[in-house]
Amino acid sequence: MGGLTALVGVVAMFANAILIVFGRDAFLPSGVAGGSGVFATLLLAVCLISVVREDPEALKKSS
Repeated sequence: MGGLTALVGVVAMFANAILIVFGRDAFLPSGVAGGSGVFATLLLAVCLISVVREDPEALKKSS
């Protein structure tokens, strides 16, 4: 799950960088950049929730 999250995050970063450099709708629709960012954030939330469920003391250890 973590690998998929990282992969989608990298896709989101590159898609947004392309849109910043070349302008909106230059090579790919802007929805790809926005949608991949939202999906990466959703996957990150799922990963973080699963880490806390596996080790409830993890939050106390980090602070």
